[in-house]
Amino acid sequence: MTHIYKKILYHRILTMVMLAGFIASIVIGISHSMWLHMFISFLIGKIIVSMFGFQLALHRYFSHRSFKTGKFRHIFLCITGFLAGQGSHIFWSAQHRHHHKYADTEYDSHSPRESKFYAAGFWMLRSEKYITKRKQIKNIPVDLIRDPLLRWFDRHYYHLWVTIILVLFILSPIFLIFFILAPVTYGYINASLITLACHIKLPASYRNYNRNDDSYNNKFIQAFLLGDGLHNNHHEFPGNYSEIHRAGEFDPIGLLITKVFLY
Repeated sequence: MTHIYKKILYHRILTMVMLAGFIASIVIGISHSMWLHMFISFLIGKIIVSMFGFQLALHRYFSHRSFKTGKFRHIFLCITGFLAGQGSHIFWSAQHRHHHKYADTEYDSHSPRESKFYAAGFWMLRSEKYITKRKQIKNIPVDLIRDPLLRWFDRHYYHLWVTIILVLFILSPIFLIFFILAPVTYGYINASLITLACHIKLPASYRNYNRNDDSYNNKFIQAFLLGDGLHNNHHEFPGNYSEIHRAGEFDPIGLLITKVFLY
């Protein structure tokens, strides 16, 4: 398998297309009073893309392997992880595991200590040389590569997305903008809230664990993201599928895993 970061240019282009679609959805939605379209777009982004695709599938299941599940639920998480639009499961897990290993050090690719701009998701604009040489993100998740379905998604990830975008653009540009591109960007916004806002001290931020990194829990963010705002808890015990460590904390994703996905 070629180095996963050889595909970073494709990922950058795809991200810009998603962002353009998000901006178009706002402009078209407001100018044409398409409020229902905008509301459904937000719900798709919040539930399917962010909650299932990003937070549950890419983050807790594939990157941290924090729980085991059944065959058909595994396939479902493979699909929703793809629909998150944040890179293949292997690509995303490689950089996220690197983040945990070097959190808020000079090798962290998206630490607010270096740049709040890059921490908000724009670190992907940096060159492959910057990511692989300066940040030294080199490790490929061997456990994920053993999965033939994940290898297939990694090999065909950009072909699949280009096909989806082109076909839907021909059939219905409005459907493409509101129900595919904009929701994926909502997922990116949610991911940026974690990489930026959960690594700086803000109102409602607190820490249960005194760590060397700058991870914080945040009451507002954990409510908005349905759980993933418990970032200090997560950095202390990244292998736990539930991020609740004390009374009053909120993690419905952990509850969903317990009730639906736990094998």
